[in-house]
Amino acid sequence: MLLDTLALVKWPLLGAVLASLPLAYFGVFLLERRMVFVSVSLAQAALCGASMAFFFGWEPRLTGLAVVGAVIAALALRGRDGRGALPEDAVLGILYVVLGGLAVIFLSKSAQGGLDEATLLFGSLLGVSPKDVAVLAAVCGLLLIMGLILHKRFLAVAFDPETSRVLGLRVGLLELAFFSGLGALLAVAIGQIGVLLSFAYLVLPAAAARGLARTTRGVFTAAACIGALGSAAGTLASITWDVPTGAAICLALAVPLPLSLVVHRRE
Repeated sequence: MLLDTLALVKWPLLGAVLASLPLAYFGVFLLERRMVFVSVSLAQAALCGASMAFFFGWEPRLTGLAVVGAVIAALALRGRDGRGALPEDAVLGILYVVLGGLAVIFLSKSAQGGLDEATLLFGSLLGVSPKDVAVLAAVCGLLLIMGLILHKRFLAVAFDPETSRVLGLRVGLLELAFFSGLGALLAVAIGQIGVLLSFAYLVLPAAAARGLARTTRGVFTAAACIGALGSAAGTLASITWDVPTGAAICLALAVPLPLSLVVHRRE
């Protein structure tokens, strides 16, 4: 019975697992640097781009990637200058609100209407096709190559950016590469898993892993396992109890958090 159920949802489940692994990886860095709100703003940019695509009849992934790229470029240029009338968290908050407002307006005026708004916000995992999985797998493959090449540098910048600069690492370029990879992933993944689940994959596995693991490698490994297992458990729960798949996965990802808190307090 279980195998028959898995066969019915193999493509949605594979898509969820593929998305969970790199998002959990990025999430560890974001939690370490307390930059989770950056990911929310990038996700909102991808949502805005996709809604624009529905309105103008463009390709959603490419449009979402273009808007994400514009936001990353604006943040990178502002970071180089080192000055600004507003602090960074205020800028991110403004971007979040403005991009979200634009997304709602474009979707309200598009021919698809509220159905696509719900899809973009909460995902349509059960509608994931082999083509969707192939596109996501290609992006994940490129991110894997980037991670293999730059992982140690990403770690250095995340844990001690000032020392990294002293040692000659090009922190600005490394951050640009990091957020460009995250932005590309979000632009592709949001159409399949939605904004809510994308954010859940970024935050929940990494948050639980930090309390359960003792080493840096262990944190990354635990986050990846929690993301993958949570995807499988949530997908099966959604079929068993006939609840929305994305929401079920979000709740499944949150299950290890109490254990993580207990383990952390005993240290």
